Amino acid sequence: MEDRPRLLVLYASETGTSAEVAEHIARAGTRHRFRTHVSAMDDYPIANFIKERIVAFVASTTGQGDNPQNMQKFWRFLLQKKLPPDSLTNIWFSTFGLGDSSYPKFNFTGKKIHKRILQLGGQMLCDLGLADDQHPLGVDGALDPWLGQFLGAAMARYPLAPGESILPSTVLAPPRLQVSVSQTRLEISPPHGKHDGPFTKNNPFHSKLIGNSRLTSQDHFQDVRLVRLDITNSGISYAPGDVAYIMPRNRMELVEEMLELLGFDPKLLIQVTHPDKGCKPPNFFLHEGDPRTRSLKEIFELYLDIASVPRRYFFELLSHFATNPNEKERLQEFVSTEGQEELYSYCNRMRRTPVEVFKDFPSTQAQVPVEYIFDLFNPITPRAFSIASAPNVHKNEIQLCIAIVEYHTRMSSPRVGLCTSWLARLVPGDDIPSIPMWVSKGTFKVPDMSTPLVAIGPGTGVAPFRSIIHHRVANGVKSNTLFFGCRSQAGDFLFRDEWEKLEKDGNLKLHACFSRDQPTKHYVQHEIIKEKKKVWQDIRNGAVFMLSGNAKNMPKNVRDAIKEVIFEEGAHIEE
Repeated sequence: MEDRPRLLVLYASETGTSAEVAEHIARAGTRHRFRTHVSAMDDYPIANFIKERIVAFVASTTGQGDNPQNMQKFWRFLLQKKLPPDSLTNIWFSTFGLGDSSYPKFNFTGKKIHKRILQLGGQMLCDLGLADDQHPLGVDGALDPWLGQFLGAAMARYPLAPGESILPSTVLAPPRLQVSVSQTRLEISPPHGKHDGPFTKNNPFHSKLIGNSRLTSQDHFQDVRLVRLDITNSGISYAPGDVAYIMPRNRMELVEEMLELLGFDPKLLIQVTHPDKGCKPPNFFLHEGDPRTRSLKEIFELYLDIASVPRRYFFELLSHFATNPNEKERLQEFVSTEGQEELYSYCNRMRRTPVEVFKDFPSTQAQVPVEYIFDLFNPITPRAFSIASAPNVHKNEIQLCIAIVEYHTRMSSPRVGLCTSWLARLVPGDDIPSIPMWVSKGTFKVPDMSTPLVAIGPGTGVAPFRSIIHHRVANGVKSNTLFFGCRSQAGDFLFRDEWEKLEKDGNLKLHACFSRDQPTKHYVQHEIIKEKKKVWQDIRNGAVFMLSGNAKNMPKNVRDAIKEVIFEEGAHIEE
């Protein structure tokens, strides 16, 4: 019988979701007695790739079908023309993609990775899996069936040795990372990285908050902020359409409550290592390549996401530590195949938090060993925001237009976003923490200065167009049109004074609509139809149409409106 190879899981992720899925696949592989290794695609030593035998690819699709930043080198390698079509015949693989079906290029990255590996001779263990953010169960809705097929095929290809068996879910698996208690620590400043570029997720720039003003009226239900970050002397440069990433932190009240529920001393110092000596621990626990001591308070404030809705594995782990038989049984039901709808109703639909789960299952409190906290909670992921400032207008700063996430379910307290709730509480001054951030190239293909622009940006979708339009106006370009939509002129007409001044000065043609200011709702797509002669003239003049916004049906409705304009005004040309 052929020796069992290791299971390699390679992921590509912009914010960290694919990394979480990759770890989940590796945990399942470990239960099936495979040695596992997880790596970002660009961190993997590509020269070793042809030696691998079982590979799971996990890839998120960003923006308009763009590749995540941490797969650029790996993808360029796969695209080399000199690679023969039988390069990867020894590799058995499959791909799991993460995407959102409300975008046109749904799961584009996962699909093209899968296709390219097949072109190079890779042998498919099972069909491509495609997760959809729109699925009621989220990623798990597609991941569970795909993972069952993938591991089933891998087991058929590489069976267990005689006497071995799959580790059942009733048996606690070893922790993902090794933890050792330390008595001393080396103080390092700043907390997340150096202030020398280039600035990335592993080495963010620590910006100073210089503005945090509300853009919507005080009586409007949605709090939208203009957040201004000082980047003086950072060396950071950006272009209109680029994206800023912010690494948030947990609120201290939440940190203290969670540590108390777990029964941990906030001052406890630990070091973290990887059980596989060939793998590094997360960068948060390294300093210039060496292990770095951290306190539990730091870890729970800056590294672990203790605010997000728990994933299925959270409940599986808790089932091992519950001391009350009834609680243990219910937790086990949650993680069973038959219990998924019940888990969804209890957790996802209500948007329960980890703190609330611990309170609902009190026998789990103070029972989880410290070495399992990295299995219980995922790392905090950075949040991406379109830059709303123009580099040649708003010098030495980056401005972001941010909607503060707060909403109600049937739970007693409101649900809040980790990043936006943290930012909303910050007041510019010397006594607040710096804001770790970095800049990434955006997905917009910004038109050149000679091309007319028609921007369609309802709500906070207008943020990148504020950057683009101000940049164009500063360069003397007047052929700018903006379709903006919101609920009410008095409540959430974002940047109204700026748009009206630009229009008054002849630098912008503004079309604003307000869906709740009249009996019949009026959205941007209706405004496009209303201004169809102007829109048709823009089309004939070669204008570039750009759209930004997160309303589920808005992109399709806008596209249909533009098609209607073309059909009616363009001699009945449908498209």
